[in-house]
Amino acid sequence: MLKDFYSMPLHGVACGVLGSKKSLPYNLSLNFDSIIESTLGDKIWSLVDQGERYRTELNLFRSATSSSLQVNCEGQGVFKFTGNQLTIDWQALGTGSSHYFQTVGLAVWLEMSQVLCIHGNALEYNGQAIGLVAPSGTGKSTLSAKLCDSGFSWMTDDMMALHPENNGEQFRVYPSWPIARMWPDSVQTELNVNHELLSKVHDGFSKRVIKLEGNLSAGDTSQILTTIYVLNRVTDTQKSCEIKTVKGSRALILLLQNSILGDAYRALGVEQSRMATLSKLLEKITIKEVTYCNGSHNLNIVRNYILEDLAK
Repeated sequence: MLKDFYSMPLHGVACGVLGSKKSLPYNLSLNFDSIIESTLGDKIWSLVDQGERYRTELNLFRSATSSSLQVNCEGQGVFKFTGNQLTIDWQALGTGSSHYFQTVGLAVWLEMSQVLCIHGNALEYNGQAIGLVAPSGTGKSTLSAKLCDSGFSWMTDDMMALHPENNGEQFRVYPSWPIARMWPDSVQTELNVNHELLSKVHDGFSKRVIKLEGNLSAGDTSQILTTIYVLNRVTDTQKSCEIKTVKGSRALILLLQNSILGDAYRALGVEQSRMATLSKLLEKITIKEVTYCNGSHNLNIVRNYILEDLAK
């Protein structure tokens, strides 16, 4: 299974079997081994999502010495965290563990370390990081590809890990692996690549795995986050594009709605500290809601509005 994992660090975490990076804030040793289910402890949280394409079930377990995430989706297995040690027990059939490790798996451990994990893409632009936050299917990856044609570098796909620094005075984003996932039509139109030549994310999901190279060059250094754009796609054909700064409870709700682990934080025992970190984030980072009309062609307009907004 190790062959499925990329050699570079992930979201500021160096995995021991992949090579330690002392300049990164965290090190996590990785081990592939069988896990006896009775050692997982008590089930403290569950999430079942019956989507149109496939069913996702996540279960959190807690024992005196460990926290574990059980995944039952297109891939099945367990991530068991004991301190800075991660043991992975994964079934051979189905989607590999690396697909889930880079988001929900690692998010469990990072959130327990007071690192906010948000569902979104991070991009580097002029020495700063910006975030594109939205639920799946709202155009994050297509918009990211368009922005890469305008001087951006793609730092992370599908998750941003926001590392607080200087007591929350600033938040740093570290790159994820140099891969992303895009819908077949976006692969064709934005990359001019035959999507049939690319691997599916998994059998029940038509998104393709793409390498971040060439125009989609992956950012390879960490950056300080300055702005988060929350994408709000609507069906109003009269709506072109509008960017508004949001603050207070509205901004907080948008970030909570786009948290990687949903409502698992109370079960993990980090809800109170997480809310304090989110409050600090809202003081330091500009949150902007981007409302635009449905339709991939409108993402060109959104890109131009974001470029104009950043120029201000």
